[in-house]
Parts: sequence; structure tokens; C-alpha cells
Amino acid sequence: MKKILLLITLPLIYCFSLSAQVTQEEADVIVRDRMQSELKFFTLHAKKDVQLEGIILTTSTEEIIELNYAAWLYYVNYVGEVNGKYLIVKASNGNLLEVNTKNDEIPNNLTTWRLVSNIIDIIKGEWSWIKTTGGIGGQTSDNEFKSIVRFLSQNEDASINYEVIVEDTLYSNGSFQLYPHYDLEWYYEIPDIKLPHQTWTNWDWMLILTGILNNNTLRLFEGCMDCYYYHYTKINKK
Repeated sequence: MKKILLLITLPLIYCFSLSAQVTQEEADVIVRDRMQSELKFFTLHAKKDVQLEGIILTTSTEEIIELNYAAWLYYVNYVGEVNGKYLIVKASNGNLLEVNTKNDEIPNNLTTWRLVSNIIDIIKGEWSWIKTTGGIGGQTSDNEFKSIVRFLSQNEDASINYEVIVEDTLYSNGSFQLYPHYDLEWYYEIPDIKLPHQTWTNWDWMLILTGILNNNTLRLFEGCMDCYYYHYTKINKK
């Protein structure tokens, strides 16, 4: 196992009281403020608890990070790129350290991390169903009805509020959690959403982000072979 082969950049200092530990909520604010200047799509994940002094983190390329202080640990996963980075908030004073990983992939256990990203900024707004593809043999078909999905806002627990409108009538609403797929990057499981499309399995719906990068298209599908893909295009940037 190689000892750390990571590029350490931009230690940013934030003014917090030295007499008190930085809380998880304060650490979230520090990291969100840092990421506001990013122009690329990303998701932001956090370890659920403060990481104690001496914790060793192993990347998927067998590189390791060893911390000599207690810290809140975050990982930035850039959509469409293999390189991510860690953001480490020192628990004693709020100092922020960036660690860019070299030719790395997402951490192997990222699905157990807390999702705190502003992914809502990527998908927020109204999306209209434009076509269906896939199925056995592969095909493209016209829509059977008008369907609009609205992603409205993100809650403190990272759940996303939504509405589904079918033929100008409310079909479903509520909130859902996004869960990174255990094997496929940019694929997110959304088990708590109700969509008006025919389903063939009891699998959870999945959301694919990659199409937003090049053609402003969001895809939804059941996570199974030969299932249909429902393509939605952005119609409202609110």
C-alpha cells in the first residue's frame, strides 16, 4: 500500500471560536461556502460522525490519508470526471484543507456517507417527458401523455421535494432521498418517488445525471436490464 500520493492545496481558514468544537452544521456551512464557486457539476458527501485523531482513510487506488487531528470529512464527486477531492474541516477551529486525489475513483464505501450536496442545483426546476427508449431489443417511442416532474427544494436531511403533473393534474408529490448506486457512478437510486410510467419490476426508480452535461436531458428508469428509459428535458430553470 502506497503512502499518500495526494496533492494538498488551498488550506482555507475560517474564524470560529477556538473555545468550542465546530459542529457538523457549521462544518456543512464551511464546505458549502467553499463549493459555491464551483462551475462543474458535483455531489458532496460527508462522513456521518466526526473523525477522531489518527483516522486512516484509504482511497480506491490504495492511497491513504492519515489525519493527526479530529475533523469532519467530506468528499466531492465531480460528475463526468474520475478525479475528486476530499475537504477536511478541522474540528477544533474550522480550518479547511483540500486534498485533490490523483487518478482516483469514489471511495469504496461512499454509499454509507451522508449526502449533503447541492445536487438540487443540478436538477431543480421543471422537466418534461419527451421520449422513451430501451426495452427488449431497444426502441424509441412517442409519449402516451404529458408528464412533468418538478424538483422543488432540498431539505436539511438532504431529501428533495418533488411534484409530478400528468395532463395538468397533480399525480404525486412528496420527498425522496438520493442514494448513489453501489456500482454505477452518476446513477442514483430514488426509491421514494412515484412516477406515472409502466413498471415491469419491483426495482427502485433510478436517476441518471450524465445527460444534463451535454444535452440538458435527465433520464429516469428502473434499474434493470431491458427496462425502459424515460427522457425528460428542462423546461423551467426556477
